[in-house]
Amino acid sequence: RHDCPDGVAGVQVRITDARDGSLVSVVGPTTGHAAARRELVGRLANNVLTALAPMLDHRLTSWQGEELRLPSYEAYESYVQGLDAYNVTRQFNEALAHFSRARAADSTFYLASIWAVQSAIMGLNPAVDSIITELRSEYDRLTPYERDRLDFVTALRERDIPRGYQAAHRMLDRLPGSDDAKWETALFALRLGRVDEGIRLLRELDPSRGWIGTMSEAYWWGLGAANHFRGDYDAELSVAREIADAGAPVLGRAIEVRAKIGLGHIDDALEKLDEALLAATPSPSLRGIDGLRGDFALLMLTATELMAHGHPIEARSLFEHALRRLDDTDWDLSLATLVQIGRAEVLYRLQDWEGAEAAIANVDQNELAEDWYLRSRYLTC
Repeated sequence: RHDCPDGVAGVQVRITDARDGSLVSVVGPTTGHAAARRELVGRLANNVLTALAPMLDHRLTSWQGEELRLPSYEAYESYVQGLDAYNVTRQFNEALAHFSRARAADSTFYLASIWAVQSAIMGLNPAVDSIITELRSEYDRLTPYERDRLDFVTALRERDIPRGYQAAHRMLDRLPGSDDAKWETALFALRLGRVDEGIRLLRELDPSRGWIGTMSEAYWWGLGAANHFRGDYDAELSVAREIADAGAPVLGRAIEVRAKIGLGHIDDALEKLDEALLAATPSPSLRGIDGLRGDFALLMLTATELMAHGHPIEARSLFEHALRRLDDTDWDLSLATLVQIGRAEVLYRLQDWEGAEAAIANVDQNELAEDWYLRSRYLTC
């Protein structure tokens, strides 16, 4: 504590590593009226929490690739809640709200607004363009990394894959320890057909830690798909075994089925599909990794692979099987829109154009406005 003129007190905290006594961080000085010690200590405690939280949050450290200095503990909480909503629960509009609160805690917390953009893109939220315009007006105030990340999300918004890849690579060059930068660079490399690079970057990530760990099934699925795209079906089978060992047997079987179709082992693939269907849950969803735990998604994935690898008879049989599952299951009314969209997709694959058109005509338009996933599938249909 330092007493200053006019009854003002200043307090500074030095945070040291208990293991070796090295200086980790300096907080303050925090100043206030000496007579209002309780208020001063309260602000000091908040400042210490703000300094310690990012250092002790290993998920955040590995995701960012550097120590992130945040303006307040409130901003830290909102920012981490946004990353949780984005990476774990995939509730993109909820993530947008959290990131917006983090930026509101400090007008210079530009990274929170950049993540708000990415959340709005994924959530099909109309606010996306206004946030980009605001950030562009403050471009000169951004750090080099923040500029690269803004360029990345702008390319994502414009579906400019080459530009997105270049921006992601600049992010990775600046922060080579960032799981976020490595993940995005890998995904965009794969989209550009740079399969070897994508696989190498994915293998450098650790699917057992941080936010990559919380979305490990997406990681394994992407790695399996990359090997499939490269035509290395034996490597894809190895990924299937790894993900099964990691505690996701249904997804592991789905990858195994896809690999065996690539190898031409059709009877074996169909046998593995039957095993996967026994463990799968009844679901009309194709929604990301969660969908692949369901029977409809497994049937559609396998049928599509069979068609792609020149087995139309077997593929048609599975498409018909998928349609029977949709029609014979007593679905909850809340799933009616998913079921109709699923029927349209199967009927289209079966070249029943009139049936597909009738199915999509029955979709509740009001429900589409509330769910980005349903809306994107509807638009595809």
